[in-house]
Amino acid sequence: MPKPKKTASPPVIKSKRGKTTTALAKNKKSIKPKLTTDDGEINFGKLLNTVAKKVGYTFDILDKRIEDSIHTGSFALDVIIGGGYPPAGRVNIFGKEQGGKSTLVYHACGSAVNEGIHTVFFDYEGSTDGARLLRISPNLIVQTKKKDNKFHYAYTMESGEQCFHSAFYLMKNHERKLKGKSQMVIAVDSLAAMLPNALVTKPEDARLNLHAFMLSLGFRMVKGSLAAKRCLWIDTNQIRYKPTQYGNPEYETGGEASKFYSDIRIKATQVKREGFDKEVEEPSIDGGVDHYTFSKIETIKNKMYAPFKKCYIRMWISHGSQQMGIIDPFWDVIEYLDITGQLRMQKKVGVGKVITTSFPGIDYLFNKYKKLKKEGEALVIKYSTFKKLVFKELPFFQKTFTAQIVSGEAHQLYSLVDAPTICSKDEDIIYKELGELLTNKPVALSSENIEIVDELNAIDTSPDQDSSPAKE
Repeated sequence: MPKPKKTASPPVIKSKRGKTTTALAKNKKSIKPKLTTDDGEINFGKLLNTVAKKVGYTFDILDKRIEDSIHTGSFALDVIIGGGYPPAGRVNIFGKEQGGKSTLVYHACGSAVNEGIHTVFFDYEGSTDGARLLRISPNLIVQTKKKDNKFHYAYTMESGEQCFHSAFYLMKNHERKLKGKSQMVIAVDSLAAMLPNALVTKPEDARLNLHAFMLSLGFRMVKGSLAAKRCLWIDTNQIRYKPTQYGNPEYETGGEASKFYSDIRIKATQVKREGFDKEVEEPSIDGGVDHYTFSKIETIKNKMYAPFKKCYIRMWISHGSQQMGIIDPFWDVIEYLDITGQLRMQKKVGVGKVITTSFPGIDYLFNKYKKLKKEGEALVIKYSTFKKLVFKELPFFQKTFTAQIVSGEAHQLYSLVDAPTICSKDEDIIYKELGELLTNKPVALSSENIEIVDELNAIDTSPDQDSSPAKE
């Protein structure tokens, strides 16, 4: 029989006084004073760092998410989800057809690319139009060989596992990062169109659980790395209906894993807006007729902010004879000002829709366009005139709204608008407090103080030649 190997004993160290001890015991004595305080209590911070260094992970303090968030393409949606898409995590957009799911993904990709973030788009549906992407952002150039291209379009994927494996290895080669903006954005359109590898190799195997198993295993593979590597995953999913008389007949494809492995879940549904038809026709600012549809956006789940918030976005379908397929920036300005309490729309007989706004940029607009009418701290303007004004001053509106969202002021205004439903204060008092918060002066927004001036019909939004625009 082979002799058992002798284990090497720890080396013996002889001290100056002649006492002997082992190196292992000496190391234990040398560690103990570092992990304890003068009172003999354990220094948990040093102990945690020692254990983390030995095991191979680190502890850090998370940074503010709102400062590094990614613009959704709609400022109203930015407010209801807490400042925009988080720099790390997973966002799931689901809903019925024609609800704007893919459009929201395109706008998210455009915002990420504009900020210099590498974006990988997996198009499993194969319905992406390059011309439509260019209308959203000129940086969304599809299939180019430019070295500085930030948008990467993948459409030849055969199975869904290829997407998850690609994302896993892409994140594996990124450095660990817990602060700052996103290192990468991964967009998938859609989860329902993903084909499991088992069906690729054996098409006759049409078990329903294959799709759910693929998503469960795939999200388990990438979800933890999204936060560690500061990456954002955004995908879309479809709704199916089950024949039942009880409960909600709607359900999402792919099982329950898509719900549990998500940080934000957004439901997009095409609806009729109050006072509008399902499809709207309006005169264009440069002639012709524009076509729009409305979508209701609801946050079903949100780990970053309060859920169950909603807003409306208007899809710009066509501009005259030209196809658009983007979020209408004019309606987004109206919706943002409305949900933050900085605007009120009214309908007067014989005049049409009238807008009363009191947001902080009113002084800039009033000084630049001398023909606008101002009553106190509020600006009364026709709907059609405001549309021309917004398109001329769109960079100013975008800059102002971004500053409000990043500073947190937009969310303070949003909670203040919700105050009449949760407190017993009178609505006029709430609006007065809102006006003081915006301009440090009382603002009267009740309909009794608003008078329609006949000269509004002849307002031209072009600035006077002799008047210099006010500084922003």
